Amino acid sequence: MRWNVRLGDYLSPTTVDWPGKCAMIIWFAGCNFRCRYCQNASIVPPGSGRECALDELRSAIKDNIVWIDGVVFSGGEPTLQEEALTRLSAYVKERKRGVLVDTNGSRPEVLERMLERGLVDQVSLDLKAAPEKYPQVTGTSPAAAAKVLESLKLSLGSKAVTEVRTTVVPGLVGAKDIESIARLAKDCDVYYLQQFRPEGDLLDKSLASLRPPTHRELMRLGAIAKRHMAKVGVKTREFGVQYL
Repeated sequence: MRWNVRLGDYLSPTTVDWPGKCAMIIWFAGCNFRCRYCQNASIVPPGSGRECALDELRSAIKDNIVWIDGVVFSGGEPTLQEEALTRLSAYVKERKRGVLVDTNGSRPEVLERMLERGLVDQVSLDLKAAPEKYPQVTGTSPAAAAKVLESLKLSLGSKAVTEVRTTVVPGLVGAKDIESIARLAKDCDVYYLQQFRPEGDLLDKSLASLRPPTHRELMRLGAIAKRHMAKVGVKTREFGVQYL
């Protein structure tokens, strides 16, 4: 059977998307969240991107395999296309390279099956806000947060590295959210606070005029998270990644 994927794009090599590694990144198109600050708006709709044969992606991975430590599967939301994600991850693992799945955590059942098969070396999980604010921030139902927390629990209970990330958006995500998230994800390997940037392919164009959080503001939020976590990083355009 010929398997296809709804593809946003792919890029190799990148040293940004998997810290400490040279990787290839594949963006799956389609997402079940509608985060207002999303900067990949063009690949959020389910029919976005292009139909791509898995053989094309296998060939691209093969062409780059000598240069890379692993492959990052991002989006969109890659777990929405379980068959393609699983097959490509298995292909990467067969070639003795690592797999990072960048996910919003909304499909823990997919993550569980992949973890059980040993197909994931690192889970990069976005915790968007405090659980009670998920409908406001992600445009989803209140049940979405419970799914995300289930994904967090599965990742923490596995052999995979667990990275948790939150984008700090003034007026949407603030100190109370960071405190809540830090308590929930206190056992993760690393927690990153990311600086919202009011440019690019924003889903909500009205946020283009929003002032990004300053380095000082993010460091203050990082200090809040650090009360509960062993390793906290702050990502800004001005200073890159700084660990507290």
